[in-house]
Amino acid sequence: MPPEYHPNIPSGPSPNRHPRTLSEDLSYLHLGGSIPKVVIGDEHNPALDAIHGNQGLDNVPKERPAAPSEQTSVGNRNPPIRSTDQAQSPPSAYTGVPLDELLRSHYQPHPHPEVTEGYLPTGLLEELVGPEAVKQELTEALDDDSDINRIAQRVCESSPGSRCYRQVFAILCLIERVRSIREFLDPVTGVCDSDLPLQKVELGQRNKVDLRKRKDLDKPLGCFQGWRHNSLRSFDDWQWTLRVPFLKGIQGSEAQYRKFDDRVILPLTYQSDPNDDGATGGFSEVFKVKLHPRHHDFSQNGADCFFALKRLRSTDTAAFQRELQMLRKFESENAHEHLISLLTTWSQKGFFYFLFPWAECDLVKYWEIHSEPDMGEDLVRWVARQTAGMAAGLARIHEYPGKVDGNTENAVKYGRHGDIKPDNILWFRSSMGDPGRLVISDFGLGVFNSKRSRSNIPNNSGIGRTPTYRPPECDIEGAMISRSWDIWTLGCVYVEFVTWLLGGWELSEDFAEYRMTRSSIWGQEFKSDIYFDIVQVVRIASDDDTSLRSMGAMVKPNVTRWFDGLHNHRDCTQYTHDLLKFVQNRMLIVESAVRKRATCKEVFEELRRIQRRCVESKAYCVEPKKPSEASHSSRPHRRAAKGEGGTWGSTSTTSNRESILSDYENHRPEDRSEILEQG
Repeated sequence: MPPEYHPNIPSGPSPNRHPRTLSEDLSYLHLGGSIPKVVIGDEHNPALDAIHGNQGLDNVPKERPAAPSEQTSVGNRNPPIRSTDQAQSPPSAYTGVPLDELLRSHYQPHPHPEVTEGYLPTGLLEELVGPEAVKQELTEALDDDSDINRIAQRVCESSPGSRCYRQVFAILCLIERVRSIREFLDPVTGVCDSDLPLQKVELGQRNKVDLRKRKDLDKPLGCFQGWRHNSLRSFDDWQWTLRVPFLKGIQGSEAQYRKFDDRVILPLTYQSDPNDDGATGGFSEVFKVKLHPRHHDFSQNGADCFFALKRLRSTDTAAFQRELQMLRKFESENAHEHLISLLTTWSQKGFFYFLFPWAECDLVKYWEIHSEPDMGEDLVRWVARQTAGMAAGLARIHEYPGKVDGNTENAVKYGRHGDIKPDNILWFRSSMGDPGRLVISDFGLGVFNSKRSRSNIPNNSGIGRTPTYRPPECDIEGAMISRSWDIWTLGCVYVEFVTWLLGGWELSEDFAEYRMTRSSIWGQEFKSDIYFDIVQVVRIASDDDTSLRSMGAMVKPNVTRWFDGLHNHRDCTQYTHDLLKFVQNRMLIVESAVRKRATCKEVFEELRRIQRRCVESKAYCVEPKKPSEASHSSRPHRRAAKGEGGTWGSTSTTSNRESILSDYENHRPEDRSEILEQG
């Protein structure tokens, strides 16, 4: 059952967590409530996709030779155990159970079918492979027991700088080769834990392999002399099950990402089915996953914590680095509660991965789940807080305080997100009964520029765009791309937010259909739900009859009429009037030499002012006002035609949605195919 809005919003000032240029402004975002701690995931609430994508991960291939990589030795280098998982707690002393059976009983099943044996969670090896268990196995395997105590001591050696053989001994137990332990203890021809994982080498003969130390691939190892093919392959397979990495957070680290060997097993305990929680986007796919709590420290929720694992479709390193650098700019002191936080990142098998907190759903799905919102003061104040918060987060991107050689002077970077849309805004469930938090995600199309280049990028430079929400400058020949791109797309989100607030999910779908138009301006007819039309601009000279024709853009008449209809909605309050007017007059405008969109800082300041009024006045939030009664702090909108306001406060049995749509159809101005300008 979808979560409900909780009436008890925590009160009290919010601490100033981000001392930046807008620090004083940011403090106003949470008048009436401090930031609740985010619960990353909850197993008992069916989570929906948060960032786009869905297919199975190819974690561990069968019998595939692995090439050397930057990250190969991943075992026994993990932090202390912080929590427990599904695996049983190991016995404190030897129980008499054969060690191979004891090890297998503690293996964690892996969600990927190719990882047939699973993996042993970190920390369990030290607890299971103790001196007594080793002695028992040696007693049964060796004919000569004169040096069993010495061998057991060497296997379990743990003093700094010493050679340990616990992993080696466990593998030998699992493949029933304990009798070979003496050869592995040889300091010249043997192998210890720090030499693992060994590299599988294909020899010249058919199906002939050998195992070598990665730093000395040309040198055969004496400990494997006389081993048959199947035993070598078994040793190779089992060694990876004992060397599962601990996924460390990337925040505060200078490391860019970890490069895992193809054979490394990721510490997953759950992965979404391709047809369930996952989803696919144009540039990436995302899996809903759980990590074994012994292999990460991202959450105190342990085994009940979900994450979003994003895999880029492109294997282009440059594209990955661009997105990574965008994400890393907003960590630690530059983090923002309305911008997605990257937990860690890695590459494997040529693919790049990002790990994020798992969101319950994106904004589109949120609107669909909460299909009939109750427009009470708590909901309106939450919407006001979130819309202002997203503007503040975007302002952090638009004017990022960068550094040059450690100096922040004159080093401001001008960023652009480039793909703001409801699908890329995530809803995170919060604790303490708070309605939750909206977060801007998906920085795949983001970019940072210097002051010189912030507003002079040609629109034919190959930058990505989302069809529905793209700004007019994308389609106008010779137009330039700047940060105001994001202002247009954020304005689209805001008008859709108000549409949902006033009329629910059904009216939101009506809006998408209502702005759908056909155009043949480029020759071939096509259907589009974008917010503007490409039109022919005719400029007539004042001194003769000559005219110049060019292509221009205008906000779709149906979009303009939709604004008018929302103003005439029977539940439209002063809050929604003010938000709609600002979006229409300062955000969703076609820019020209004399008319520009608001800056992100101006958007935030206006939405902060509106949000403050929501906190101060319940009537401002929820008391319906006719357009003629609403106060006007900006350019007045078109007044309703006679009879057009009939839906406001209507007592008709006709549904509010039907009345609004009828209103639009009955009072539609003539469409224009040309804009005439006389100079």
